[in-house]
Amino acid sequence: MNHPLPAYRGWTLVELLVAMTLSLLVIAGISQIYLAAKQSYGIQNSLAQLQDVGRYVTELLTRDIHNAGYWGLLTSSVGVINSTPPSASCNMTGETTWGTMVQQKIFGFDNTQNPTGYACIDSSRTVGDVLTLRYGNPSNPSNPTNPFTTTPYSGSGLYIRTTPTSGDIELGPAGASPPTPTMDLELTAHAYYLASSTQAHECEGTSPSPPPALARESLVTSGPNRGTPYEQELVTGVEELQFQFGVDTDGDGSVNKFLDANNVTDWSQVKAVRFWVLVRDDCPQLDYTDNKTYDMGNRSFSPNDHYRRALYTSTATLRN
Repeated sequence: MNHPLPAYRGWTLVELLVAMTLSLLVIAGISQIYLAAKQSYGIQNSLAQLQDVGRYVTELLTRDIHNAGYWGLLTSSVGVINSTPPSASCNMTGETTWGTMVQQKIFGFDNTQNPTGYACIDSSRTVGDVLTLRYGNPSNPSNPTNPFTTTPYSGSGLYIRTTPTSGDIELGPAGASPPTPTMDLELTAHAYYLASSTQAHECEGTSPSPPPALARESLVTSGPNRGTPYEQELVTGVEELQFQFGVDTDGDGSVNKFLDANNVTDWSQVKAVRFWVLVRDDCPQLDYTDNKTYDMGNRSFSPNDHYRRALYTSTATLRN
């Protein structure tokens, strides 16, 4: 007995259209989830980067401000140190003069002033204030296990040698052994300011200008130019840097008021530094607009662009 062959039906055009539509809806849903997750990741990554940079700069400035004016064993006036008198001018390319101005343990320039040439800061400086700090580096004594030593300092850069009653600055290495007790420390001079980054940075879909960066003048520690200032780029993303200085005008050891750098008449009265660090993402996010106003000391900034930012502020006391 012959059996009829089963009838086979294909997809109708309507069924194919329905299936394709449903598939596209599923794909669109998955794409939206992916894009939302990617955007969320980008935002979180941006915020984490802002936090890392802000925390790094805050801790760096706080530590340096705490150290300003530390000269080892010397507890009397820094005026007894054989050094170069303070000056607000550079004009010393290839010389060690700027680093040896230890009577000026702290000094600043307001963003309204022009420090071109000061600390050998060149035209790379953009906006913001300038802060200079000097001290004997407590993390680099001549003998970490026994700093009270007659062993001459073995470094080749500038160092400061102090006793309880005197001090001297020399370009290492040291010569004859000094009397006991004595301490040799690496002389540190830092000037913090803002500059445009020299590092190439690519951003998806955009070609922005070089990101802002925190820069610092430091002293060369070896080679033929040892003891002279040179520029370091520390970290990108620092867009604004503002300082105010807490002064003790009545000599009671406490801060009476905070002043901008151009209003400080006696830098020996400075007991604390209040600072603001505005951190900006390296790349813009076109679906985001920053319309906030950031108030920092005597500076007010309203960017109204597509960069994410975070503002950090702190106050650090001078301990020496």
